[in-house]
Amino acid sequence: MFLNLGTTHALPSPSGTHIASLTSSQLHIRSSRSLSLTRSFSLHSSLGAGSRPSSRTALLLRWSSTSKRILVASAESICVYSLLDSKWRAHVSNGSGSMGRIINAEFGSDDDEVLMWTEFGASLTVWDLRTGKSIEIRDPKFHNSCDINNGEEGYGSAYKPERPRNISIFASLSRVGPRDILSIHAAQTYEVISSATLPSIDAKGLKWSPDGRWLTIWEAPSQGMRIWIYTADGHLFRSYTPNNAKDLEVAELGICSLEWSPSGEWLALGGFERRVTLLNTRTFAPLLHLDHTPHIHLPVSSLIYVETVPSSTTSKRSYSQASQPFTLPTAVSFTPSNRTNPSSMSAEAYSPSGISHLVFNPTSTLLATLSPAHPSTLWVWDLQHLAPRVVIVQSQPIKRISWAPNRPSLLLIQCRLPDPVVYLW
Repeated sequence: MFLNLGTTHALPSPSGTHIASLTSSQLHIRSSRSLSLTRSFSLHSSLGAGSRPSSRTALLLRWSSTSKRILVASAESICVYSLLDSKWRAHVSNGSGSMGRIINAEFGSDDDEVLMWTEFGASLTVWDLRTGKSIEIRDPKFHNSCDINNGEEGYGSAYKPERPRNISIFASLSRVGPRDILSIHAAQTYEVISSATLPSIDAKGLKWSPDGRWLTIWEAPSQGMRIWIYTADGHLFRSYTPNNAKDLEVAELGICSLEWSPSGEWLALGGFERRVTLLNTRTFAPLLHLDHTPHIHLPVSSLIYVETVPSSTTSKRSYSQASQPFTLPTAVSFTPSNRTNPSSMSAEAYSPSGISHLVFNPTSTLLATLSPAHPSTLWVWDLQHLAPRVVIVQSQPIKRISWAPNRPSLLLIQCRLPDPVVYLW
């Protein structure tokens, strides 16, 4: 199924019931089942509605965890809208902007809290939409806590998975001087409960296990594949570094992405060598490696589908089954300069590496992966049979992938320009 939204800003709700999209002056909410328009909001003037691109142009969309509210942010302000009350609005201004532009924003412990990061990493501001008051957390290491497995660079803070989330604790990474610091904060007040100096040289991010029992911290890629497992109160429990010669050789480039399975059974590490390592979460030892090769010949039960776009010979998008063996398109295939001025050097010399996206389905039976070396190719792994289920080759590089929370086999794919299309597999 295909949906042309007329925009590159589109985001499914956590509940899987809606898809939000932005135009220059409107925020549209659609049903994910019928794709019909269910609600539409006029953007606040501070978001540059109807104007030319500027610092006031809307930069991002974020859903609340309940899927009842959604925020739109630009470099100067944040606006929050409610799906339950079309007249309700909340507006957060960056004021004088003395601490720099807004880099990122998202909901906090509940629908009435908004987290705001500004340039230069001076502070993370927690805004209470009920009172209009704010709390500052100093020296955050990263300016976001968004999902690195869908293209974000850092993952510097996260709430412990508990319901309701407003009673949960909040973990954050900061860097004061030459050392990384892990801080555990109380809910709502954000007072520091405990803190620990990390053994890392340059920690890349943190992530809670689904049951909130463990907190994973991983090292920057330049320092090799190293992770640490901490308890919920901030004590080191275990660490993992490859120890045999073959694993050490491929792990020298470190971790590109990391994700827990919803069941808590797997901890997936995406390496820069185009390999996914699955750790057993009882022992935190490797159980399986999933390799992503440019030339593939899959088992009989695994299929490869290639997208066909509208052209002079076909009027609609479709997929055809590819014969095997099959060679995947590389990153340079989508570089304009490569089309007009082909280089004598190989594509591999220009291709980025690593596994940038790791996304489990809700039942932890399927894992979708993406490598920037082959940005239009999506691998879907069957974790019950430990083999690829399907490989999907899009016509354009893939921007975002997500599974429907209430339909374990339904996958949403969003591609980059030139066509603002969302695919439902």
